[in-house]
Amino acid sequence: MRRMQSVGVSAVLAATLLLGCGGEEKPPPVSEPQVSPQCDSPTEYLAFDPANSAPQELRLQRIDDILALFDAATANVAVAGDKAAQALALYQGSEARLRADVQGRMDLRSSPALLVGPELDATLTGAIEDLRKATTAYQARVARQRLVTSGFSRFLYLSVMEELLTAPSREHYDQAYGYLGTGRTNAEAGRRSFARMATERDATNETALAPDLFALVISGACTLDGALEYLGKDSMEVEEDEPYARLTRMMDARLQLILVYSLSHELFAYTRVPTDAQAAQLALIGADGLLRTLEPSLQQSGQERIALAHDLREALDAALAASRPDDPAWIPAFKAQEFLDRIQASWFIDVKG
Repeated sequence: MRRMQSVGVSAVLAATLLLGCGGEEKPPPVSEPQVSPQCDSPTEYLAFDPANSAPQELRLQRIDDILALFDAATANVAVAGDKAAQALALYQGSEARLRADVQGRMDLRSSPALLVGPELDATLTGAIEDLRKATTAYQARVARQRLVTSGFSRFLYLSVMEELLTAPSREHYDQAYGYLGTGRTNAEAGRRSFARMATERDATNETALAPDLFALVISGACTLDGALEYLGKDSMEVEEDEPYARLTRMMDARLQLILVYSLSHELFAYTRVPTDAQAAQLALIGADGLLRTLEPSLQQSGQERIALAHDLREALDAALAASRPDDPAWIPAFKAQEFLDRIQASWFIDVKG
């Protein structure tokens, strides 16, 4: 192993006492390398301290509660105003501090890091306001689509990466785990956040995004614990340990792949509704929101993906400006299949739904 447990204090003290008393000099016993509990549990996430992730798990519960209110309003638009008021109260509530966490969110892909919390907050409160004003079920669905794809999906991605990259520590890693939504055992019924998104994509694409994400979460805890033990620190900079730095790159790539599949899902859906203006508009709104999360990373990639991000952004903006929920004439102008083909070629994936 690269990182070994240091010689125990008691062993050193015993050897020192022997030498001080004139005893025969003997080398101190070397303790066996100790494996971190986080490295010895391939099917369960062992938190460094379960209390660390409790606030994040509560925020995920509040997000689910808010989504349930949007769903209730969609089923009965007559209660949209009341459900929107309840959603706003949950979002602003002091118990989970969801809004406060949103408002402070940074995007670390910029140099220097960019505060995007106020923009995210405006997106989420705007979607709740749209629900309050909704008079049709379709308007409620539009509000929900914006809430999820432009708001919460972006917030959760940035939250995970901020916890992984900002002064990495055992506490911060537990918090990143909390935001990922896998739960301790990745049981399907308990998945939230990215774990749920991955599960949805696995269901139609014959992929293994959800189990792969969980395996990476467990591996990362082991990697971090080994790094901190080796460095003798409670927290560190990412660059101090190459295995941990590599882990953060792998986690980022995995989350972005889940987002890419989700963006592709919206494009795929668009190709299947050539005359359904409402379904097509919903797919556009979803693709737009998911692309907003991916754009900063794509713009720092190779020329192929930079061009893809640029072209897709221009096409989405034009299509959204032209879209009407009651007239399908605008649908053919947006070449969803062409963009889907470019995404599949760039990421070497096969999108089936």
